[in-house]
Amino acid sequence: MPLHAVLTLVFLASSAQAATKSFPLCPVLPLSHYLQSATYECEFGELLRVEGNPFRFTVKDFSFSATDVNPSTGLPTGAPIATSDQILVTPAALLGEPFRFESPLFDIGPFQYVKYLFGFTVDPAPPIIPGFEAQLFTETPVFPGNATLTFQLCRGSKWMEGQSCPGGADDIYTLELFHTGLPAGNVLNQAVVFASPTNIVGVLAELVLDTRQGGTSQIAGFGGGASTHLPEPSTLLLCAAGLVALILRSRG
Repeated sequence: MPLHAVLTLVFLASSAQAATKSFPLCPVLPLSHYLQSATYECEFGELLRVEGNPFRFTVKDFSFSATDVNPSTGLPTGAPIATSDQILVTPAALLGEPFRFESPLFDIGPFQYVKYLFGFTVDPAPPIIPGFEAQLFTETPVFPGNATLTFQLCRGSKWMEGQSCPGGADDIYTLELFHTGLPAGNVLNQAVVFASPTNIVGVLAELVLDTRQGGTSQIAGFGGGASTHLPEPSTLLLCAAGLVALILRSRG
């Protein structure tokens, strides 16, 4: 089948879905906006566009926590902690671009420690997420200060209570990025390809700024999102056709 026909069927499926449920576009606003309600959901990114109409992802289940408690001593370190009002969220405009979290307060001085935990769920309609990419936007920590960013991904489900992934270990993927404060050997970009495409990914992102041994740690922010590798046209066709069948069945 020609690619145009495949894309048209995908568009028809997404249009049918939009007729039953639609969400606002994810705005460039502080994280507090995304935390306003446990049921808040919005659209971002653009997988493809047919006849001027976009097919977008949705994102929901936002969560956030932060602490400056030293895990070795159990005592606070006095590090500045960015609140959800001080963290700017910039949604991805296109597939493969990162969903960004940035703040000028991701910046600590010597002998401090702060850990942030961000959560959300990416949930487009058909199974079109082949993998995930992560980026650390660094402003160069000074050794021995460092910054680490760990993504824990639950393929096929949102993270359940107690950070449980229903599919078990086979559906948990980990991405680890870091800057050691040295000019070389840092990992600022990483990606993973899932065993098979999925229609939902639970995301937990842990950001740690650590200067307990001295130095400083400053980053601009971080981002993550679906990978740029698209499924084959035949896979898109099957996904779209399946979605249409489900929608028609629900209306029957």
